Amino acid sequence: MIAFDEAVAADPASAEAWAARGNAHVEQKGYQDALGDLNKAIELEDSTAEPYIDRAKVQLILNHPDEALKDADKFIEMEAESPSGHFVRGSALYKQGKYQEALDSYTKASEIKEDDPDTFMNIAACHEKLNDAEAAVEAYDQAAELYSEAGNEAEARKAEAHSQAAAK
Repeated sequence: MIAFDEAVAADPASAEAWAARGNAHVEQKGYQDALGDLNKAIELEDSTAEPYIDRAKVQLILNHPDEALKDADKFIEMEAESPSGHFVRGSALYKQGKYQEALDSYTKASEIKEDDPDTFMNIAACHEKLNDAEAAVEAYDQAAELYSEAGNEAEARKAEAHSQAAAK
């Protein structure tokens, strides 16, 4: 953390230094401090996409889905073909109880990056909330396959268990 503090002190007008320190705070679970630093990074340089998605993730952790959605949308404006913007947007919408819109965002993320099992887990959760068990099972099975291909057997088993539960 000291190196990040020194970088900010050496160049307080550097959005990159503030963003880096904000992300270091996230690593240490200092979410309020992270939020402050990411706010400063955006204040200094509002045309860089990455601090918006980083701040959106912090907003989700702090259970501020409305703010997370705004930042995810701003990130998507700048980086439309990045799956992370659509994924975080989906997470914010899910927390708001907007399951169809969340599903649409997660689906967009899966179209951009077809091999992310976490996206398929979230797609499945949306289908469950929308009472579409068949689609949920299909998405959980896809997630299980992707986890297995990545060598993450523990998560693959969890996805399979969710699939079996959704099928009942």
